[in-house]
Amino acid sequence: MVSMKTLTTSERARILHLLCEGTSIRAVCRLTGASKNTVAKLLGDVGRVCMAYHDKHVRDLKSNVNGGVKVGQRAGAKPGQFAALA
Repeated sequence: MVSMKTLTTSERARILHLLCEGTSIRAVCRLTGASKNTVAKLLGDVGRVCMAYHDKHVRDLKSNVNGGVKVGQRAGAKPGQFAALA
C-alpha cells in the first residue's frame, strides 16, 4: 500500500505565496520540500478554482472603449512611427 502525504492548508498557502511572488517551481520545491508534480498539480487546481470563481462573479462589466491607448500613443514611440497603422 502506498501512502500519500497530503499538504496542509499552511503548506498550500506557503507554496502559493511563493509562486505569487514569482519564485520558480523548482525553487518552491527546494524551499518547501514538496515535489515538482505536487506544486504543478496544486497550481492547476487553484487555477481551475480561480477560473470558476471569476466566471461566476465577474459579470456585466461596463467597458470604456475610449480609455484604451491608441496606436501611436505608446510610451517611447517617436512621432509618426505608427502612423501607417492608425
